[in-house]
Amino acid sequence: DRLDKTQVGDYIGREREYMDGICVNVLHEFVQYMDFTDMLFDDAIRRYLSTFRLPGEALLLIPLLSLDPVPSATLSSE
Repeated sequence: DRLDKTQVGDYIGREREYMDGICVNVLHEFVQYMDFTDMLFDDAIRRYLSTFRLPGEALLLIPLLSLDPVPSATLSSE
């Protein structure tokens, strides 16, 4: 079975204080799992955003779009 993209977005978009930050930790692990090596930025962000539905509330978008840089990811600037 597949995960519901809306529920995934709502869960990983929770604020840092929610349940001692577990949702933020899940988000970081989720991003670490993805491979953005040698991808153009727009392709990488499109791939990232295609894995869940963005929550409707602006406050829930902040954690999803303000991740610390992932050291293993190398994006092409072309």
